[in-house]
Amino acid sequence: MPGTPLIVIGASAGGIEALRQLTPTLPADLPASVAIVVHRQPIEEDERLPRVLSKDSPLPVTHARDGEPVRAAQIVVAPANVHLRVNDGTFQLDPGPKENNSRPAIDVLFRSAACAYGPRVAGVLLSGLLDDGSAGLAEIQRHGGMTMVQDPREALFGDMPRNALADISVDVVAGIDEMAAALVEFARRAPLETRSVTALSERDNPSPFACPDCSGVLWHIKDGDIDRFRCRTGHAYTPLALHQHQRDSLEDAMWMAIRALEEHRDMSLRLASTMRARGLLQRARQLEREARLDLRRADIVRSALPTASEARDEGHEEPETA
Repeated sequence: MPGTPLIVIGASAGGIEALRQLTPTLPADLPASVAIVVHRQPIEEDERLPRVLSKDSPLPVTHARDGEPVRAAQIVVAPANVHLRVNDGTFQLDPGPKENNSRPAIDVLFRSAACAYGPRVAGVLLSGLLDDGSAGLAEIQRHGGMTMVQDPREALFGDMPRNALADISVDVVAGIDEMAAALVEFARRAPLETRSVTALSERDNPSPFACPDCSGVLWHIKDGDIDRFRCRTGHAYTPLALHQHQRDSLEDAMWMAIRALEEHRDMSLRLASTMRARGLLQRARQLEREARLDLRRADIVRSALPTASEARDEGHEEPETA
């Protein structure tokens, strides 16, 4: 068992704001290492994240480096476009398949930390959308580690903490200003012993769904009460993330259908004009009928696209009522 306890933190939408509040509260002599994954697009500003978080942090904040040892009193952040894992007391960077359409992915870090550190790892889930991190947090709990989520009422986007609470019995639900004390206490009292945990099968049953990334078959994986989907390549999704990706793909396909129908209509009219000029009236009329049919089909598909109000409503969950 690695000597230094490990705290792994996952965040998504609204998570950087939460991290900017959390990192200044962690003491400079924290007897644990901290690893952070934020779901975000690999943009140029990504390079600034350690600098942003280190501005008021007593702990040094850097991007994780492949093979870097896990040390106490440090914070490492997953770089853009690679997964962050821990194994054999070191951080590892992996350009593997995306999970929940993200790389780095929260669940990748959480799962590897659970396997490598067992009861000496604490998993923290901050603000974010959908249900990213729930499966990884469940794996940490299954291996005897501590689980913590930001109070959903405080988070800018409460979906991730709220869905984790629905899936597992989280050890600690706390506001940002309460987290540091609980994490320091965990680091100081982290157990030394390990315990054996049976590995879960990564392939249970083929599902009726195709992978949005590579079109391969998605296998349904049951982790306790949590469902996941993973393809042969390694792309993985939670149900909410898969649903979101399917919805986005469906809208993209509808726009592609409209474009194809309109282009076919325009080509039909162009050919009809040529045929009329050549005196081939029957062929010209047939092409004009095709053009009118394409126009009607395009209008039908366009009418099925979400309106502005519907698109706005899709992005907001209705509150649950008793």
